[in-house]
Amino acid sequence: MGAKRDLKELISVKVLILEKGPIGTISRRCSINEIGSTESLRSTLQWIAGYGQSLHKCRVFVNYGESDDNSKLKEINLKQYGDKKISSFPSVNGMLSFVIDYINLIGRSSTSSYI
Repeated sequence: MGAKRDLKELISVKVLILEKGPIGTISRRCSINEIGSTESLRSTLQWIAGYGQSLHKCRVFVNYGESDDNSKLKEINLKQYGDKKISSFPSVNGMLSFVIDYINLIGRSSTSSYI
């Protein structure tokens, strides 16, 4: 018998990044990746956002709604939950959905066309 190996389950992660665009506009980037289930939230989001942007300068939200059409965002404190495994967060239709908000857009109004 061969030695047992730990297999990492891959999880689909969708991240919407809200940041400043040219001439006072709002730029939206959406990224969908497969990530190992044992990765931490902080390292996953930093890899997706890019290492040129600090996660300390943003707010992070997770979607815990029943579908993409019915989004329910909850803010995540990265100091408290950043080292938590990505697999411990709720998924919607088998995909984890996060928003990285660099411009403090979420929470300004109850309805936003950017989400």
